[in-house]
Amino acid sequence: MSFNVRVQSTGEWIALDLQGKIEVLTDELENLIIGQLEKTNSEISLTISNTKLIGKIVKLNKPLGILERVPQDEHIEPDEITGLQTKYRIVGVIRRKILFSQRPVILT
Repeated sequence: MSFNVRVQSTGEWIALDLQGKIEVLTDELENLIIGQLEKTNSEISLTISNTKLIGKIVKLNKPLGILERVPQDEHIEPDEITGLQTKYRIVGVIRRKILFSQRPVILT
């Protein structure tokens, strides 16, 4: 399968690598604040409620692309080779991640 892809000018994206899951009690995820991310010297911490995660920045072996599907209401010419009309935009590239591999610390 082939896709038409357009690259947009973007800032840097960084992935969060958590050992577990985050449960969200709402269906509205846009602008959702899950915690406070802080950087001190070589250490990164993520505080969620009364739990603190300690992590570090790690470079990815291969970058990951963040794709966004172009809405069907935009005028799309069929691809010359495949005839497909589905198109994607690259909206970001992830080259680094914050790895939280230690057990969480409970704050009192």
